[in-house]
Amino acid sequence: MNRIEQAMQAKKKKQFDEALQYYQLHQREQGISAGLLHSIAKIYYLKGDGEIALRFHLAATHLTLYMDQILLQNEDEEALQALKRLPSEVRKTLPHDVAGMLYVHLNAINHIAHSLLDRPATWQEKPELQPIAKLYAARVLGDGSEHALYEQYNQTPESMQQVEQKYYLPAGFQYAFQQIKWQSLGNTDVRALYFT
Repeated sequence: MNRIEQAMQAKKKKQFDEALQYYQLHQREQGISAGLLHSIAKIYYLKGDGEIALRFHLAATHLTLYMDQILLQNEDEEALQALKRLPSEVRKTLPHDVAGMLYVHLNAINHIAHSLLDRPATWQEKPELQPIAKLYAARVLGDGSEHALYEQYNQTPESMQQVEQKYYLPAGFQYAFQQIKWQSLGNTDVRALYFT
């Protein structure tokens, strides 16, 4: 079993500190990647530390956008088509040319949004989001517990997705547009950019 598999097993058992240790070992052995940073962010989310989770998700998204920028500079047809599909009124509002690629990376935006919104202050204002947060946490945990929660909260994956599209994605986009270090997109030292 490799380090990632060990981390995922520890996460399913809610042994979050152990999972983080496995991810750190993986990073030392294999280096940093957007996927690894998203995985670490999910552990912090499950630990209840949305602020640290946000930093890791932003760092991961930064690395993804760095790669997207290279694809666009190399005139990758798929990346170019993804941007062309965006309505011109959306493209005009983007903080950077490559920012439109965030519309391709909706999972990253959703993770950012949950780390941002899934907290008691949000639930006081919008109590209907608390079950969605619990479902998301169960999905991230990956132990299969979300199936019982769908029934408990009278939700389906589709209804959850509708709520995420209505509340979470707009908040995630807004936060990402404001917080990603657009002027430093060519810099892959995400530790310095998002953790200092």
